Amino acid sequence: MNIRRILLSTLAIVSFLYIGTKDLWAANSKSFKITSANIEAILDIDGSMEVRESRQYSFNGSYTFAYQYINKRGGKGIENRRSEDYELDNFSLCEATTCYRGLQQEEIRAADDNRPEGTFYVIEEADRYYVKWFYRSNSGVKNFELRYRVANAITQQKDTAELYWKLIGDGWEVATSNMNAKIKLPLAVDGNKIKAWAHGPIGGVVSIPTNSLVTAAVNRLPTKTFFEIRVLMPKETFYKGVKGTITTGEIEAQEKKYIEDTIADQKRKEMGAQAAVAGVVLLTLWAVVRFVRRLGQFLKNGLELKMPRVNLADRIWEPPSNIDPAQVEQLLKAEKTLTPKSFTATILSLVQHRVYRLTRSDQKIGFLIFKKYEYYLEKQVNEKYVPSGIEQKTIEYLDKVGTGKIGLSDVVKYARTRRTTSYNFFKSFEKTALRENLEEGYFDKKAHFLVNNYGGEVGNGLTLFLVFMAIPFTSPLLTNSPWFLIAEIACVPIMVVIMAIRGYMKKYGEKRTEKGSEEAAKWMAFEKHMSDYRQTQKYPIDSIVLWEKYLVYGTVLGVSMKTLSQLPVKFSAEDAILGTTYWGGGHFSGTDGVFGGDFGSFSQAMNSIASTASASYGASGTGSSGGASGGGGGGGGGGGGGAG
Repeated sequence: MNIRRILLSTLAIVSFLYIGTKDLWAANSKSFKITSANIEAILDIDGSMEVRESRQYSFNGSYTFAYQYINKRGGKGIENRRSEDYELDNFSLCEATTCYRGLQQEEIRAADDNRPEGTFYVIEEADRYYVKWFYRSNSGVKNFELRYRVANAITQQKDTAELYWKLIGDGWEVATSNMNAKIKLPLAVDGNKIKAWAHGPIGGVVSIPTNSLVTAAVNRLPTKTFFEIRVLMPKETFYKGVKGTITTGEIEAQEKKYIEDTIADQKRKEMGAQAAVAGVVLLTLWAVVRFVRRLGQFLKNGLELKMPRVNLADRIWEPPSNIDPAQVEQLLKAEKTLTPKSFTATILSLVQHRVYRLTRSDQKIGFLIFKKYEYYLEKQVNEKYVPSGIEQKTIEYLDKVGTGKIGLSDVVKYARTRRTTSYNFFKSFEKTALRENLEEGYFDKKAHFLVNNYGGEVGNGLTLFLVFMAIPFTSPLLTNSPWFLIAEIACVPIMVVIMAIRGYMKKYGEKRTEKGSEEAAKWMAFEKHMSDYRQTQKYPIDSIVLWEKYLVYGTVLGVSMKTLSQLPVKFSAEDAILGTTYWGGGHFSGTDGVFGGDFGSFSQAMNSIASTASASYGASGTGSSGGASGGGGGGGGGGGGGAG
């Protein structure tokens, strides 16, 4: 029996477990944003309006479709103004150099599944028009232009012609940046008879630069926020239009009320913001006092003791104890955070303690050149061994994947479909390891108690910082106040420094006891020995028990697989049988690349457990001007959109 082949094969498993877990904690992301929107609306004397909505989408990740819907009805009070819904037709969807093909009715159902590139469709629903188009984008920028005609855009009120239209509705999944709109009148009219208002964010602007043009703009439109325009023109400008029921005076009274309400709301916000600034300054002073106190506690209780020297050579040939690999990593780092190495080593320790054994399928599975062996963790009955709390956590997690014999592909599937469970497992894995280190006297309990306080204060400091930084957004005019600028210059840097130091104290506040320092020093000495394998060439490892310890603890110590694979061994026949039984036996070949590749897949599955919980998808008079007011919401159109 070739013991060397068994050992090399087993080490290949560990190597790919370790290499794969480097990417395990990286979060996948998928998102998009709208970096600009330019809307052009051309009015005709028949009361219709040609609209071109050009948007620039910036994608992060793979996207294949986008959608937009446009409402047929205005908002509140519409029954008192307009007798008909808005009617839209002549839809088209284009990019810079090409226009998409409109799908026929019989093609639409299949399109949602097939997503044919370069096509679009429109569905008229009871209260809206739904537009969807298909493309291919794998991170990048695309410019789409949606064109359509509003057949009855103008409302002929009793004594004026009115355009009341949502340029962007409140149903968009993402914010819109750099929105600019142009409303072109069909005729040049007396500029004094044109009136325009905008409703939406306070930063919006509406202007009448000429007697045939109205413009509107807003730098940033948050998600779930509409921006609409209301324009009054002489009634004789149009010979057609939907019948309305109100007068110019009533419309101006509505707008005056909107403006008054907006001003009052702004004053309330400014007063609240000023009070908030004063409160934040006082809280900053309070935070400084508490910080100085906590810093003193940290310097007294959180600084590490000097590591003792184990021996003259500062090396140990055997693992100094049998504590869990996760405990070893925390001891060496003197912090709670673990890396995937600990989880990998814990699985190997479960094989070492005969709770599982590694096996391989007899035949390769897959298609053609992509065939590979399936590998398993096969659970064993070992009544003599009592797992540690860390190992028990790992066993319980693997039991959720499957009982008895667990295929690596099953672990992959579980990691992808149970992201929250897997993420929570890793967090509890760290907590359990820390708890065992505390209970066994390796970490200082008083320092641990203070660490929790540091974390709470980091959260409090971050909350204060965010509140302070949010004040300008609640009241933009306040940013011009000298008191605000003074407070900002004084308080923000202080809070940043305090949060940074508190974060350091939180991360590195765990302190080893004298016992823990001695234990950590021994493990460092063992790590040095493991890294210098040449010393053992004259003294080969003759016990599989010792070799398994080298394998488990070498993994968590980050010793290279090349070093582990070159450790000289000389097993007895009995130990060779144990190696064959629990470490894959003759099935495993250190020269078989398929083996390494498959266990690499297993390591990636383990790695994805920590990262998948945070993954996200994407894809939800002439010459005058003025600002936008709140209120409104009665304009037609609008709606929302998104991408996927």
